Amino acid sequence: MLFKPETRLINLVKLIWVTLCLWVLYLGLALCLANPGSFVHYDVLLFMTLFTFPAGILAQAYLALFIEADTSVLAFVAMWLSMFLAGYVQWFILVSNLSQPDLTNLGLTSSESNKISPNSIESDLPHQRRVRRRRRAPIRAFDSRGRTPLERAIRSNPISH
Repeated sequence: MLFKPETRLINLVKLIWVTLCLWVLYLGLALCLANPGSFVHYDVLLFMTLFTFPAGILAQAYLALFIEADTSVLAFVAMWLSMFLAGYVQWFILVSNLSQPDLTNLGLTSSESNKISPNSIESDLPHQRRVRRRRRAPIRAFDSRGRTPLERAIRSNPISH
């Protein structure tokens, strides 16, 4: 098989995205020519906002600093192009890099991680002398007066003022 099924699906989704964006450009240009002097072609940019969310909104806001929203075809194409490029970078570069397997994954899915056992870890540690710890007497729940360990600790260390 030339491509994995996942790769085919991803390429199909990319093709659909580009086709829809080009459809928005075509429809917007057709509305510009059909209704000169009206802002109706900017309604089509709502679809581009949807396709490129959230990067498209940022690109649109940035471009709005430099270009006034007027009825010209050039302003519409500039807005469409900025949103298309922002969406392309967002979906095809940034998101696809997030799904790469070489991203930090701690190697928990590799077969080497299954080979480690607690005995092999202990054998890698330098031999140390074991220190015997003195066994503590168990703490009784209640003393002869019926006080809990907390009450005994509070009352045995009076705070002097």
